[in-house]
Amino acid sequence: MDQHHTSSTSRDSRHLGPLAVAADPARNAPQADALAAEIAAQVAHLPIDDRLPGEPKDPDASPLFRLYAAFASPTKAETMRLRFHGGISWADARTDLTSLLLRLLAADPGARDRVRTELRAAAGPARLVPVG
Repeated sequence: MDQHHTSSTSRDSRHLGPLAVAADPARNAPQADALAAEIAAQVAHLPIDDRLPGEPKDPDASPLFRLYAAFASPTKAETMRLRFHGGISWADARTDLTSLLLRLLAADPGARDRVRTELRAAAGPARLVPVG
């Protein structure tokens, strides 16, 4: 086997297996989109109260805040706490939490199970809707 052939073969992504997929963002785009949709949907279902934007919210009573604080740095968690006291809208709080979780998972894909577990815990028990 000549040197050129060996060199090009070693660079060929077909020979890298799972590493090629991990190293190729284009191949991961559909998986990343599906994960983003999953996280956003789960965050959208976290319970909130009926306080409007501009009304102070109790961060300690909010599953959204507790989840944010579980993954954010202490400084970012404190900033979010102040935003809750200042009346952050629920939509903004959800957006910020979703962004935080997606950044975390982009940096540490191994955190996926922890994120899912924390999301389930934050959602609390399933709510039963009375029928009839």
